[in-house]
Amino acid sequence: MKKSKKNNNKKYIYVIMLCIFIVLVFTITATYLNIFKESRGNVSIVKNYYGVIFSNVTTNDDLSVRINGNVIDVQLDNINSLLTPKIFYVDVTNIGNQNVMVDGIYISNMSNSDIGNNVIVETSMLKSDILKGSEQKKLKVKISYVGLGQENKSYKFNINYLFKEVNL
Repeated sequence: MKKSKKNNNKKYIYVIMLCIFIVLVFTITATYLNIFKESRGNVSIVKNYYGVIFSNVTTNDDLSVRINGNVIDVQLDNINSLLTPKIFYVDVTNIGNQNVMVDGIYISNMSNSDIGNNVIVETSMLKSDILKGSEQKKLKVKISYVGLGQENKSYKFNINYLFKEVNL
């Protein structure tokens, strides 16, 4: 009977020693991490930002209009269709919280400069117009041709918008 009592006492001693060892390892690890912890790196918080997105082209006319960033690509199969003005609309959204101003509007990548001299592009959003943070506006673009009729000439061009940050 004495042997089984000694075995039970040895089991309790092993269990107690194991628990003490686990607590000791945890304490040493926590102390090491607390003493040698360092904060490394830089953090920058951007409070004010802007981003202008063009989206949702709508038109009732036979125009091919695509959006590529702040560039509107327009393609016509026949320039004579512009003898009656064509209109399309684009949603312009400032996704930031900083106000922006239209810094410039220009036409680029004209497929035929002779035709381009007679094409008039009017936009509802002009230079120096302000787009407030998280505001959305409808951009109206009216295109017309004031030249002589051409025989089945196609025409392509881009409308480019430049924006800059502004504080009001």
